[in-house]
Amino acid sequence: MEVLHATVRPGDTPAYAIFPSRRARRRAVSRHDQLLLVLSSVPDPRKPRGRRYPLAAVIAVAMCAVLAGAKGFTAIGQWAAESTAATLTVLGRMTSCL
Repeated sequence: MEVLHATVRPGDTPAYAIFPSRRARRRAVSRHDQLLLVLSSVPDPRKPRGRRYPLAAVIAVAMCAVLAGAKGFTAIGQWAAESTAATLTVLGRMTSCL
């Protein structure tokens, strides 16, 4: 299975890589922030002892992996493991998955 990744340079957000105009970048960044804000409102059913990463970040990584073609939990984990630190940082301040 081929895993697709967005190229994000350290210090950049995906908006800089995708949208050329400053106005479009601002709109995209605010949508990105809104998505993480909505995901952070999802109640976390995990016990405090089992929380390594914020639930919003886990959901954001899973969403991106599925959009990139992941079809199951193993493929989502593979996508996360092969993602760059910059990509994971943009998706909820995760520095590494494994």
